[in-house]
This record gives sequence, structure tokens and C-alpha cells, in this order.
Amino acid sequence: MCPCEDKCGKVLANCICDYSDGFRRDIDQMIARGMTREQILNALVKTYGPTVLAAPGTSNWLDLTSWILPFLALALGAWAITRLLRRWTAPQPAPIPAPPAPAAPPAAGPEGSSSYERRLDDELSRFEP
Repeated sequence: MCPCEDKCGKVLANCICDYSDGFRRDIDQMIARGMTREQILNALVKTYGPTVLAAPGTSNWLDLTSWILPFLALALGAWAITRLLRRWTAPQPAPIPAPPAPAAPPAAGPEGSSSYERRLDDELSRFEP
């Protein structure tokens, strides 16, 4: 990235600010001295900080997380959408049949009534005129 004072934020190959020409010359001189790619990157990071790199490295856990997290979020989102679609398109289960209605108690006449029914009849007869 171009480390100019204007903070243009452009990749050095695409930057046209005045500072980028000198920066490219410095990199060309490092190459002419026989420095490897890693040595050049390390020298630039030492001078300008890690923001000079166009892509985060993988040297520490924070840089590695910035590479992995977007893919993890994409996979999690795809899983959630797939699960939701399967739930929406799944065949509906058969309805549970209603339990059978309880059988009606047998009609009991005065001779077959229970003690509670007789007591109820006695109580009600007191209130009737």
C-alpha cells in the first residue's frame, strides 16, 4: 500500500501520487541489492508498519483471524440458510388424531343411582317448592 502522508489508501502499483514514485524507486533499489521478497517486506513493515501490506499476514493470531473469519461467517450463513430452507420445504407431519370421546355413563334410574346422586336429589328437593 502507498504509505503517503495523504493516506490515499491505494495499492502501490495503482497509486499516482507524488510519494509513490519515490517509494517504488526504494523497492527497486532493494531488489537491485539482492534482497529477497521476505526481506523487502520485513524492511517495509519495520519502516512503515503493517499497514503498508496490501493483505494481512499470518504471523500472529489477529492477522490469521482476519483471513479466516469472513470464510467462517460465509459457511455459517450458508448452513443457516440451508437449514431454514429444509425446515420450510419438509413434509408436514400427519396430524395427531383426537382421542376418542369418553363413553357416556349409563343412564341410571332411581334404583341404580349412586349414593352421591341420591344425596344430590335429597338436597335439591329441599329447595324446591
